[in-house]
Amino acid sequence: MARILLVEDEDVQRKAVEAMLKSGDHVVLLATNGAQALVLAQDKKPDVILSDLSMPKMDGKTLCEKIRSSPGLESTYIIVVTGMEGEVPRLESMLAGADDFVRKPIQREDLMHRLEIGVTMRSLRREVHDLKAKAGAFQKTQDSLASALDAALRGIEDGVSRLNAGDPPGALALLQDSHEAVRQALSKISLPEA
Repeated sequence: MARILLVEDEDVQRKAVEAMLKSGDHVVLLATNGAQALVLAQDKKPDVILSDLSMPKMDGKTLCEKIRSSPGLESTYIIVVTGMEGEVPRLESMLAGADDFVRKPIQREDLMHRLEIGVTMRSLRREVHDLKAKAGAFQKTQDSLASALDAALRGIEDGVSRLNAGDPPGALALLQDSHEAVRQALSKISLPEA
């Protein structure tokens, strides 16, 4: 079961596709134009958007572009639907950010397979996004640890220099200060969850 935003301005087509989607036990959100769909998508975060290409207020191509640039919607799977012939609508939709393209009249079995692919892709995109976030957290931790180690090495080198210069008390004081600085730096580092 997925959350699907159906964007269609024609009542008959919208009701027919809505019935197909509900027969697949999907949660269906409805919009009659791209502007309404964008607001609904930002609020409800659907798994898949099934959008007509030709609509008033905001067409499907513009909706794709807006969805792709909206924070939190980058991984949403978008299927554009049209009755227009030729390759131009498909190419323009894909360039605008659509993931898939279907011509009217929509066949139920074909749509259900495409939705299954879309839900799987959405899930994979989320996992990739989460992994990138974790990688960023690990990199930040690695950078903090490297900085603490650099500070420790500088303190040891300075302490050895003082020791070689015949100043053991100064060397000890430097090493103690360095140790405390490294301890404080390490206490501020939080390890990300695996």
